[in-house]
Amino acid sequence: MAWWVVNPVVGAGALIQLSHGDLMMRTVIIGAVVAALVLRYFYVQFHWKHRIASEASARLEALQARIRPHFFFNCMNSIASLTRSNPALAERAVEDLADLFRASFADAQALVPIQEELAFVERYLSIESLRLGERLVVVWSVEEMPASARLPLLSLQPIVENAIYHGIEPSSRGGSIEISARVDAEQLRIEVSNPVNPRPNYQHAGNQIALENVRLRLHAHFGEAASITSEQRDGQHRVLMVLPVGHESQL
Repeated sequence: MAWWVVNPVVGAGALIQLSHGDLMMRTVIIGAVVAALVLRYFYVQFHWKHRIASEASARLEALQARIRPHFFFNCMNSIASLTRSNPALAERAVEDLADLFRASFADAQALVPIQEELAFVERYLSIESLRLGERLVVVWSVEEMPASARLPLLSLQPIVENAIYHGIEPSSRGGSIEISARVDAEQLRIEVSNPVNPRPNYQHAGNQIALENVRLRLHAHFGEAASITSEQRDGQHRVLMVLPVGHESQL
């Protein structure tokens, strides 16, 4: 086409004094340079995305590792308080803790069915109920879940742990934790509600970062499609986690 442009009419004077062979050679060289630049662009893009994915994976592992010691430290305290007063319950709690410990070694990048995460939370609550007794009441409201409703392991447990340590333990009368889960418009909506802390200055070190850790983990998996919010209303502290249903992890 370039040759036809510079030689529009056969026998007429060429617009550019250049042989057909020279034009072809220069066109091939220019095409090779442009192709090399394009290939270089895709090469850099590929390595950039790979590096971002590696950094996200490492950050996710660090966030999950930050949750694990905090969780197991509190569980071990609960078990230690039962070793002399009620050895049988302590043994059962150790068995529950062993199951949780095995589950916590799962791949941080993998998503688990909501039923598995709820079972994980139930084991955790059974251990805490041994320590708190009648002061802890748990109300479940879980609808039937599709198989595609999945979330990161150990993403709901820290929220429930916060509900106990900020809303139940500070009160001598205890209280109830309400856990609900439903699917609405292709979104998995999980809400945890607990009484507002009657002692505002009562805090547990380390619990302040739990909500932010979960938020970062959800963002690493689902991006802007997932969210977690909290509010206080009518004497209750509510945490709402919203995740897409049927979406694959970005990791």
